[in-house]
Amino acid sequence: MATTSTVVISNDSDLRFPIEQVRQHVPVGLVNPSGNYLAGALRGQAADGVGRHWPPGW
Repeated sequence: MATTSTVVISNDSDLRFPIEQVRQHVPVGLVNPSGNYLAGALRGQAADGVGRHWPPGW
């Protein structure tokens, strides 16, 4: 079975590299489980990765 997209629930900036690598293969949604701001290292751009369908500001 192939994965067509994935969601990561984390605000751990140590995941920056693995998330960048996965974004090259499938669209990645990132959910911050804390009430704090999203770690800057995890913030992607709308054009990142293969999906290129996340609207700006998501």
